[in-house]
Amino acid sequence: VSSPDGRRFVAVVAPSHRLSAAAEQKPCLWLGRFPHEPTSEQALDMPGICSSAAFSPDSSRIAAGTWDGRFRVFRAADGVPIGAPIQQEGPVHSLTFDATGSIVITGSTDRHIRFWDAATGRRVAPDIELQASVALLRTTGSGDLVGVASDGSVSLWAGGSWTPMFSRAPIDEPFRRFAMARDANLLAVSTKDRQLTALRLGRNTVSPP
Repeated sequence: VSSPDGRRFVAVVAPSHRLSAAAEQKPCLWLGRFPHEPTSEQALDMPGICSSAAFSPDSSRIAAGTWDGRFRVFRAADGVPIGAPIQQEGPVHSLTFDATGSIVITGSTDRHIRFWDAATGRRVAPDIELQASVALLRTTGSGDLVGVASDGSVSLWAGGSWTPMFSRAPIDEPFRRFAMARDANLLAVSTKDRQLTALRLGRNTVSPP
């Protein structure tokens, strides 16, 4: 994951790379800088098996989540943690900051989207519950929240109020993988029939670009 200012990146060690008991004790989150020099990479203090990471909009902080339901915020400049890890009810499958950088939004395999104060770890808004597990969360360039569920549905909520704007499955085939542009206005999905589809996300629509 690269920072919005293009100066840093965070690498998440995938669970499939950490199969042994000894590997469980190794760092799962690494901070690096561009231009990339391996000797400059720094392990961040994130216990557990990491699942996801995101930079704040101003590139000053990093939020990272784990499969055992924790997330933590770090300073991007030096990798120092900002507070202790915060525990939630389900695994953190995806996370993002809101447009202001003051809220961390987590999505879980328990189908819930949760909103947390990035500085204190307190809950700041009611949960949103989807019909399937949360596969991907991103904040759009206009500040709205995009969520993709494991059943292939794409939903959009208005930034700040988190009121729903639309939710639907844009294609019939089951999704396998997701990728989203940095401003979250373009979504690429691969399906089980081995097709790749690009979808443009508007404030009330999702359609081919």
